[in-house]
Amino acid sequence: MPKSPLDPKNFISPLSEIPLDSLEGQGLLTTKKEKRLYELEQAILQKKTQSVSFSDEKQVDSKGNLISVCLFESYLSKCALDNQGIFKESFLAMVTGLELFFKSPSPALDQIIQSKPPRFDLNRELYSIFTCLNTEYPRYDSFESFKELPFNLSACCYLVKLIADKILKPDYSSPSSQGMFAGSPDKRSPYSPWRPALLFSEANRGVIDIGKGRALPTKSIGIVEEPFQPRDLKNYFTNKKYPSMAIYRPNEDSFVGQWLRKRNLPIISGSSGSTELLFSRIFKVINLNLEYINMINIGQTFDMIAQGHHSFFEAILVAEFFNLGHFPTKPINLLSFYLHWIPLSILEAPWFEEFILNNPNVQPLAHYDMAAAELSPLEQNTPCEGSMPRERGYDALLRIGSIDSFRRQP
Repeated sequence: MPKSPLDPKNFISPLSEIPLDSLEGQGLLTTKKEKRLYELEQAILQKKTQSVSFSDEKQVDSKGNLISVCLFESYLSKCALDNQGIFKESFLAMVTGLELFFKSPSPALDQIIQSKPPRFDLNRELYSIFTCLNTEYPRYDSFESFKELPFNLSACCYLVKLIADKILKPDYSSPSSQGMFAGSPDKRSPYSPWRPALLFSEANRGVIDIGKGRALPTKSIGIVEEPFQPRDLKNYFTNKKYPSMAIYRPNEDSFVGQWLRKRNLPIISGSSGSTELLFSRIFKVINLNLEYINMINIGQTFDMIAQGHHSFFEAILVAEFFNLGHFPTKPINLLSFYLHWIPLSILEAPWFEEFILNNPNVQPLAHYDMAAAELSPLEQNTPCEGSMPRERGYDALLRIGSIDSFRRQP
């Protein structure tokens, strides 16, 4: 079994005891989110919770993923699904936007239809999509049903995948389609040449298909392997799910694999193609404000963790590529690395504070110093931040060769 890089000596008390008003006075906490993050991190460090076991055989699963981190992500996704109402406004805005896009004539919709084969019928394709959706999520059989029925985060995410696959899939032999979905792959395969090679090529995306065919059914929630699953993560779902985590193994030599391993983050299924489709297709045909985009992205991320398809940063790596935030230059600890990506509306929710302060699976991450992780070979050769051009995009990403290299303009 792989040996864990986690070591007791790396557990420190990372936050100083400087009062909040003093930090504000020095200009170190300037935004509402920064203040909220500081408050949560201080609170968790003062909280007495279950101690961490450092037994090697209990630290990692069969794929070398830290069980403590997999537990944290799984309970985080469970907490999000238990309180999924917080995502309702943003996801319904997206569903309504898609409905209006398909029902209202526009040059963009014309371009999509013109790129399809002559036999393509939009109404028939939408009927097929909702028939498929209704099979998995009964009664969700139209755009209107999402407004009338109780909010279902997983149903919304599945609808987005179906639309991206069946209607917004570009035909690159069509000039009109090329213009609208520039940079978007013509299929959901992670190996499409239209996706950034550093994140999605077979050599770099973080995993290898072990060729066992279809994933095994389960009703459990999250990304913890079955032998290590606590009872309250089992039988969470009413219907069986087929998590893709069962059909991949980590590729330790890949860029994404090394990026995740360096930070002690789980490797589940590699870079998230669903996140790429969200940004390259869905967000290109509807107009949403940044707050909604953040909530939709993090909601889909939580759902993919819950379904056993991806880990948190397999999705965030892709979202960061599309300029949705940035990685902190010097994260204090592993918990702060996660919380940095959580929208403020969730950070302020009472149920989220309850989870952060009282779930015993949170404490280990709050005490793990990320500075203890070693650089991966691909990142050791990356120029220092000060010498790098401040640019974004596919060409810049591939030329510089490291996600961590990018920082936003001040």
